[in-house]
Amino acid sequence: PVGLKAINILKSHRVLSEHGEQVAEEVKMHQHPPRPPPPPEPEAVLGSGTTIGHLAMLGVPIVLSGVVRAKGPVHLVVLHRHILLEALKDCPERALFEPVGMTVEETVEI
Repeated sequence: PVGLKAINILKSHRVLSEHGEQVAEEVKMHQHPPRPPPPPEPEAVLGSGTTIGHLAMLGVPIVLSGVVRAKGPVHLVVLHRHILLEALKDCPERALFEPVGMTVEETVEI
């Protein structure tokens, strides 16, 4: 603060060089940095019991376009894909989770 008083006196009497003006501004910014911007407004509000990422189990790539921030306690459960596939090993529904694509024989050169 004392340095800022001296800078203000020198500025008011116009005795600072151009370089001195730049240094004075840097000192002011260091002493009183600008406030950080407010956090962005939420694009969606998830309620209690909401799940995220369940489509990833089907093999759908999931990309969240923002930040997920909790307002309170969160109960996090992770179900790894290989565990799900192992649990479905004798079920016909397992086919829903198997990737389907072209075989090497089915490909055609362009």
